[in-house]
Amino acid sequence: MEFLEKPNEFTLNISDQTAAGADLIKKNLVDYVEKHVGPSTYRELVVTLNDANGNMIGGLHGQSNWQWLFVQRVFVSEDYRYKGIGSQLMKAAENEARRRACVGVWLDTFSFQSPDFYKKLGYQQFGSIPDYPWGHQRHFFFKKFR
Repeated sequence: MEFLEKPNEFTLNISDQTAAGADLIKKNLVDYVEKHVGPSTYRELVVTLNDANGNMIGGLHGQSNWQWLFVQRVFVSEDYRYKGIGSQLMKAAENEARRRACVGVWLDTFSFQSPDFYKKLGYQQFGSIPDYPWGHQRHFFFKKFR
């Protein structure tokens, strides 16, 4: 490969098998990042809302790290949408983020999901990717606490 000075000294591997290679990449990157910003404060967050029978009707999954909460997934069962459940889940996550001393929350969503929902909750868009997936957009939002 022309980008290496001595191409015969290296082997470039491409794989869809993630275990060992991905773990080593993550470890090396985490070590590098922590040299610059200090140790990770990574903690998972799961918020669920169940009906009277114990069935989950809504949930939120994310993680906090370095004083920010990243909301990775929010889901409300179709029968319960537009009833304030998503707002309850987000409020609970924001309250927990504050309890964890986070300065804000960030997330992403697709155009066919709910970008307007997050705008109504006070989130500001800071970017988007067109045609991801094809014919749609992926939007990125954040909310910084006062």
